[in-house]
Amino acid sequence: MRARILLLACGAVCASVGCGRRGTTDHLTPRAQFAAVIVAQLEYQRTDADNNGVADFWVGDIAGLATIIGKDDTPIRLIGYNIAHCDAHPIGGNAGRVRFEDIASRRSEDDSGQWVLAVIPLDCEGRPYAQDLDGDGVPQENLSSFAICATPGPLLATEGRLTYIVDQRRTIWRKDNGGLTVGQFPKDPLAEGWVECGKLAPD
Repeated sequence: MRARILLLACGAVCASVGCGRRGTTDHLTPRAQFAAVIVAQLEYQRTDADNNGVADFWVGDIAGLATIIGKDDTPIRLIGYNIAHCDAHPIGGNAGRVRFEDIASRRSEDDSGQWVLAVIPLDCEGRPYAQDLDGDGVPQENLSSFAICATPGPLLATEGRLTYIVDQRRTIWRKDNGGLTVGQFPKDPLAEGWVECGKLAPD
């Protein structure tokens, strides 16, 4: 139910806020991608999808929310492959105790027209989001927070200077910074030149 509420609210924000226009082809807006990732993170935390015994968020990459091999030895698929393929830096292979499905062969040429997603590595205090919560020696989880950014793919020339960000608080921000990725979530987005694009509904 909360996933449906969040996605419906996302659609309302898309209609009312002029951030991230949909192109002539069926490409997802940044907020549609963000909504899907947030819903996936909530489900990942609620169900302990990676079976590590910790109610945590996955901050290793974006694609893992689809490709991590879960409890029943199948991929968790909490996001669609279309969003997983938008990950700028998917882990793949194995990372500590975590195994991943190989989805490289599923990539299509149309993916180059999507917004590119990436995890933001540092929080607003400069601390890494990625922590080793399950003792496997690889920091890729967080108990309470995460952040991601979206930058234009190669075919989105008209959006080529905009970057969008969101964290677990669900407020979406945009900034004309040349379409660059973000290394640290801003402590005061407004003071740093970010424009608020609305907030996704609570769970």
